Amino acid sequence: MEAILTLIRTTLPSLSEDRLQSLMHRLDAIGVGRFVDLRLVTAADLEGLLQPTQCRRLMEVFNSGPSDREPTQSAAGPMEPSASASEEFQIPWEKFPPELVKAMIEKTRPHPSLRREMVRIIIDDFLASKQKRPARDTLRQIARELVQKYPRSFCDLCGDSVVGPGFTCLLDQMENRVENCTRTLKRPAEGGTGAMQYDPYGCAQWQPDLPTTKDEPSQTDQKAELQNAYVRNSLPETYVRKLMAETYYSQRISINLNNKTVRELKDEWPYLFEATHFFEHTERLLGIPVQKRLGEEWSKKGKTVMNFFARTKVTPSNFQDPLELLSGIGKYLGDNTEVLLIKIEGINTSTLSLPSTPCVVILGDERYLMAVDQTIVNDHVRCPLTALTYLFCLFYVLNIRYPKDAALSLEFIKSCLLGISPERGKETMQDVRHPKLLKFLSELNDYQNPWTV
Repeated sequence: MEAILTLIRTTLPSLSEDRLQSLMHRLDAIGVGRFVDLRLVTAADLEGLLQPTQCRRLMEVFNSGPSDREPTQSAAGPMEPSASASEEFQIPWEKFPPELVKAMIEKTRPHPSLRREMVRIIIDDFLASKQKRPARDTLRQIARELVQKYPRSFCDLCGDSVVGPGFTCLLDQMENRVENCTRTLKRPAEGGTGAMQYDPYGCAQWQPDLPTTKDEPSQTDQKAELQNAYVRNSLPETYVRKLMAETYYSQRISINLNNKTVRELKDEWPYLFEATHFFEHTERLLGIPVQKRLGEEWSKKGKTVMNFFARTKVTPSNFQDPLELLSGIGKYLGDNTEVLLIKIEGINTSTLSLPSTPCVVILGDERYLMAVDQTIVNDHVRCPLTALTYLFCLFYVLNIRYPKDAALSLEFIKSCLLGISPERGKETMQDVRHPKLLKFLSELNDYQNPWTV
């Protein structure tokens, strides 16, 4: 009853102590003992104790509390359907701290300490009642249920976008609590594969079938036409785009199956590395317009990340430059983004030593060289956002693994800005699972959703 008393105090702070005690006696007299009983209370049960507006406010709180078993719709989009975790384990809503309950009811982000306390209560209650370690699928169901019912309080968001399945951070916290409570079990050995690597699960058309209206000879003829046109600059841009779209199948064959070097690929498909055609190729590959999406997400979320960094020791020299902010993200996550962003003085690149993985060579006159496999594939990019988009797309188009030293920064772009993830319901171990990235995402969530205690 103490938790219910606190809830009423926070809902009706002007209520006198005598009236509050009378209200508690009335609730006790009609059989209210737990949070789940509150939704059964009616206005008639409280007649004579409260003013009409106070009564209506209290009824609204009682009927929308954690006892409400109806799913809550997320402002960021619907969550995946799932079986209720209550089939195996009842979430102990009535044990949650009143301040946490208040945040859930008011659809605000709870203080991180309250979130940790909720995780402790859930796991401790499970271990006490079941006398066994919870399966990961059980924890996933519990995390999913919490997020489905209270998305504004617990959903993994970056801006307004749901990250991954939406409950990865909560699941990770519960798994960590289980590990802390069952220390006799061995942890995974350190020194494993720490870098997140390229995974084609995010691709929509990694290797499509040959169109029914085309055959291999016609594809070869169109490729030859494109090669000749590039040398002579003899075809209008619209026709080049048409031929590039129609030969997408053959381009993917050259990339995926023919084991060509980047130089050979550039000779075979010279238009492929022009920004316009490169981004159109990537759009078919991933199913999203990467440059447009990244620009939109940058405009919505870049300022939030900038302001967050302003409160830390990480201070990029130019927050208006997406490449500078990428460098800041790398510093915060402990990445070495110098393998991605190479700054040089002047324009003499003849003696420049380039890595084999994709990188941006940043010149001093707002000019960017795009390189991969120690080869410059585009030397006329003039916009930093275009350079960042091109850099990211190179990994997917050419099937290149993220460099270990910069993997977290690229994973942040992939999952948190572009929203590239496996199909809902098919989470993988690479789905925003690295502890540093989870911590960064959680801190961003807390920063952009201020809590009240």
